[in-house]
Amino acid sequence: MMTARTPGRPGRGTGWLDPADHPWCARLAARADEIRCELDQVIDRQVWTLWGTRRHTPTFTRMTPAQLREQARTSRTRVADDAAPSWRLFGLWLKGEGISANQRLCPRTAAALATVPELVNAGFSCLESGYRIEPHAGHDPTLRRAHLGLVIPEGDCGLAVDGETRRWRAGRVLLFDDTHLHEAWNHTPEHRFVLIVDVANRC
Repeated sequence: MMTARTPGRPGRGTGWLDPADHPWCARLAARADEIRCELDQVIDRQVWTLWGTRRHTPTFTRMTPAQLREQARTSRTRVADDAAPSWRLFGLWLKGEGISANQRLCPRTAAALATVPELVNAGFSCLESGYRIEPHAGHDPTLRRAHLGLVIPEGDCGLAVDGETRRWRAGRVLLFDDTHLHEAWNHTPEHRFVLIVDVANRC
């Protein structure tokens, strides 16, 4: 496991970015409580897409919104519905298009996301207890990725970008360049939930 470092302004060459430089991050954080309430309503529903598989993740950037919606429709499940832990998503926005059926379940979250400039993708993410996302890097240099912490377990649960580990905190935003090498893990007895937001890098 990598050694955690104290969060701060990113240094030269790191994939970590400073949310304070992006006003939309503060607007999302200010609405974290109401977003969390809507997350609670969908956690146990059969609306989560299993994403932590080799079959899904590498092909994401090559899939059209229609293909992504079909994948979500045919692979829905509940959190912790399988024997093995995984990474699950509840999509709200994909490749610049809203997912209206999912947005109807959490209208306040959808309204908050509508204030984010140049929004590309967004959704709730569950990193299940015991799961690890291996080191990887995205291939789209036009995107920046934010995580708004919502349900964060105590213990060994973190996100590392370019070897620098940070912990999620409820109501706080982490922001990074997805094309840099990153990994995430949850070695705790509880599930971790965040709101993932991808924006065009000029924002």
